[in-house]
Amino acid sequence: MEITTERLCLRPFRHEDWRDLHEYLSDPETVRYEPYETHNEAQCKRIARSRVYDNAFFAICLGNADGKMIGNLYFREEEPRRYELGYIINPAFRRQGFAYEASQALMHYAFHTLGAEEIFAMCCIENSASYRLMERLSMKRQAHHTQYMYFGLRRFGRRIYEDVFEYNITAAEYLLRSCRM
Repeated sequence: MEITTERLCLRPFRHEDWRDLHEYLSDPETVRYEPYETHNEAQCKRIARSRVYDNAFFAICLGNADGKMIGNLYFREEEPRRYELGYIINPAFRRQGFAYEASQALMHYAFHTLGAEEIFAMCCIENSASYRLMERLSMKRQAHHTQYMYFGLRRFGRRIYEDVFEYNITAAEYLLRSCRM
């Protein structure tokens, strides 16, 4: 299944995506707010190979002839009709609205085709770019969880759990907002 927008194509992962994946998963600043540390080429090859068979991951690709993968979306049904959304963009393609465009397209698909009742997302409270994106997507902050999630940082060999914000949007809110646009 593919979803296309004006500038993007959201598609399943391919084995050859490992190169583009490595461009951003090898960057410490990019994975700062992810639950893992940087990855080398061999690890990215394994990740791309596993994501080929995992329908929770979508490659975000430029819609031009190049079709370069510039990031990925995570979208998994955690409970019946309740989906978790996550996103990560190659730093060379940030601040251009790609994460918003891709997330918006996936939300439209989820509410109109999958029959989703709710979409939620979480981020470290220090990740202002992420929670601003959630707010731009009309998601509302529902919770502030303390020492809730591990984001790759370690101190004295131990994981550091950080505070996260949880945002969501319901089908009713999304459809009402769509009517107003």
